[in-house]
Amino acid sequence: ADPIRRIHRARFSAITKDALRQAFSVLEEPDAALSRSVDARQELDLRIGVSMTRLLNWRCVGLARKHFSPATKVISYGPCQTPALSFCVERAREIELFQSQPYHKVDITCVVDGSKQVFAPKWIIPRQDQTKTKEEESPDPLSEENATFDKALAEKTAKSVLEGKNLRVIDIEELHETKKAPLGLNTVALLTSASKAMGMSPK
Repeated sequence: ADPIRRIHRARFSAITKDALRQAFSVLEEPDAALSRSVDARQELDLRIGVSMTRLLNWRCVGLARKHFSPATKVISYGPCQTPALSFCVERAREIELFQSQPYHKVDITCVVDGSKQVFAPKWIIPRQDQTKTKEEESPDPLSEENATFDKALAEKTAKSVLEGKNLRVIDIEELHETKKAPLGLNTVALLTSASKAMGMSPK
């Protein structure tokens, strides 16, 4: 018997129970073409990284020392890391340019007639423009938090509640939801959770 035929591979891209069970339930024979493509990608990453790093150090180290830090010794290029760094820089610039806006919420507390039972109904923010198509809609980004940037809308809602005083329940909808146990943390999620809990930067 061919010993290669006794080797199988489980392919998965997420370390979760469902993904692993699915992968091990449908084992596949090794794919030589896929293996060679991985080797080719690794070699390309190495060749491009080494070549670009040498070029950047030859042409740009002086500029980096002049415009950024005099202590700059090496400028390293990575085919994956460099584009990822550009995303981080872009996000950092968005944060720097961000201007906060005041938003408004309407908190309502009701007492059930004839009892001491208290409940807080949820304010559902109405759509502002019903003439737009679904693709053209630009919903209030705070709508999921029951808040809006529209001060007049919030004041109008609060006024109508105060003037009405009594509310009548016209419909009751009961939903049953099942929450799955949280998935295991990957490296990024672990660093994020740890930094929040400890109040310090993951760096």
